This record gives sequence, C-alpha cells and structure tokens, in this order.
Amino acid sequence: SSRKLLKHKNKNRIIQEIDFKSCEPNFYLKYKEIDFNGSDVYSFIMKKLNIDVDRSNFKRGVLSIIYGAHESTVSKISKIPVNKVKKIKEFFDIENFSNDLEKEHKENGFIKNFYGRPLLSKNNLVNHWIQSSAADYCCLAFREFVLNNKNVELHGVIHDAVIISSETLIDTDFLKENISNFNLPVTVKKLTDN
Repeated sequence: SSRKLLKHKNKNRIIQEIDFKSCEPNFYLKYKEIDFNGSDVYSFIMKKLNIDVDRSNFKRGVLSIIYGAHESTVSKISKIPVNKVKKIKEFFDIENFSNDLEKEHKENGFIKNFYGRPLLSKNNLVNHWIQSSAADYCCLAFREFVLNNKNVELHGVIHDAVIISSETLIDTDFLKENISNFNLPVTVKKLTDN
C-alpha cells in the first residue's frame, strides 16, 4: 500500500492509521442498545441468529440490508437464504426504523441523524441516517482523541480512519466521543518502519 511510503520529517515520530472496525453496523447496534461486548459484530450476529455462512459473505449481506437492498438481492449477494435474511432484518429492526424515519420525513420534509444534523434526501432513509450518523461519530471521536492526546499529530482523515503520528505506538482498542458515549472498536496499524 502507498500509505507505507509515508515518512515524517521527525524520525522519532511513528506514522499510524487508526481505523474503525465495521463502523456503520457497530454504531447502529449501539444506538439500538444491542450489546455485543466488543466482539466482532458480524460473528456476533451470525452466532446469535444461528447463520452458518462465510463471514465475508455475511458482511456483504448485512451491509446490503443496511443499504436498502431487497431480500432476494441480499440473498444472491451473500449466499444467505431469504428466510435468514429476514431474520437479520428483524434483528436490526430495519422495518420499524424505516417507518419511523419515513414518518419523520413526511412531517418535517427531512430527517435528522443521531446528532441532529438535517438530512434532506428521502431515498433510502435508513442507509442515509446510519451513514451520516456514523460519519459524524467518526469525526467527533477522532477530534476528541487528537485533542486528548497532545503527542498526537493529525495528518489526514479517510472516512472512518485517520492517519496520525506520535512518538509511541498508539495502544487502544476503542474510541468514543462524549455525545453518544459509544465505545466503538478500532484497529491501529503502524505505517512507518522506524
């Protein structure tokens, strides 16, 4: 990856990437107050719903559901039987959440994401709400992390990841921000060889 080519002018600083793991489904489940004790969100749901498919196929299926794909499309993409796709949608409470958002949009002409930011689009409201809320969460959590760690220098933001440098390797499994207080899992990857 070209990120490995990054170098800091100060040889004592380590360039690192902090990346949220499965940000959208993790954020949404925290919002719905479904606790999975920091375990892998996809493995957790597969076990809870007794679905035995390849994890990468399952991930595609869950993301397709969140993005609003029809059950038969999700089944085709993920190799998950339609009856199990319905169970996943029920687990995520997609239908009720969608109905609530449609009602909100009909009454106001817009919906608000978790943080109160208005969203004007009326297409695929669940996806729009989740992606917008997760994006705002990432920005706030990264901001809080950088402000609370004086040794950290921010170099770039890439949706649900940041490129930072510090004098030591960052040792954390979770980040959070103080509005939601959601702790979401992250991975930290060293990008320089020093």
